[in-house]
Order: sequence, then structure tokens, then C-alpha cells
Amino acid sequence: MAKKRSVGVTVFGIVAIIISVLHVLPCILILTTTYQIRLGDIILVISIALIGFAFGFSGIFLLRLKNWARILFMFQMVYLAVILIAFRPFCFLMWLMKSGIEDCLKSLFAWLVCLVLPCSIFIYFFTRPKVKEQFR
Repeated sequence: MAKKRSVGVTVFGIVAIIISVLHVLPCILILTTTYQIRLGDIILVISIALIGFAFGFSGIFLLRLKNWARILFMFQMVYLAVILIAFRPFCFLMWLMKSGIEDCLKSLFAWLVCLVLPCSIFIYFFTRPKVKEQFR
């Protein structure tokens, strides 16, 4: 008996693969076209590429309905949110020095909506009982 995959799982699997490509391709371009690159930059580029490969790996196996890929994808979304939220105060302070507080609050609100909302949707979707049942 073949497992049926919902449209949401298909969409999120494809989104994970697209996120993977968007992480890995720039890293490959940076590593192959930059002549003078520092060690710290190499480590950063390689870590971004590893995150991209992990997204691609989980996206492919999400499409194959593997339960561990569902869990890996949720951890990746939480990891991405935590890293970006942890990095945000630095960006917020830099923005505050350049512009007024009103622009900063708008930027912070947009950042939270663009980051927290998609991560929450992904996690909510993958923890629903109907979706969990597909991965068993």
C-alpha cells in the first residue's frame, strides 16, 4: 500500500530544496571566484553550505515521507530562527545609529513577521496529527 502525500508536505519539501539551492549556490560561487579569502570567511561559507545541504537532504526525504526528515526540518527551522533572532540585535543597533526609532520599529516588526510567522507555520503544520500520520 503506497503512502499518500499531502499537498502541504510536497510544497514544504520543495521549499526545503529551494532553500538548499539558495544556500549552496552562492557558497560555491564565493569559494570558486574569490582569490583572497580569509579563514573566518571560509568557515562561515562552509557552515552556510552545510545548512543548505541539510535543507536539501531533509527536503528530498520529506518528499519520501521519512519521519526523521520531518523532525530534522522542524529543527532546522528552529535553528534558523534562533540564529537570525540572535543576530538581529546587532543589525538593529546598526540600523538605530543610521536612522530614527520609528524606522527601527518598523524594521523589527517586519523582521519578526517575516521570520517568526513562517517558522511557526512550518512547525504547526508538521506537528498536526494528520500530517504525523502520513510519516508513519
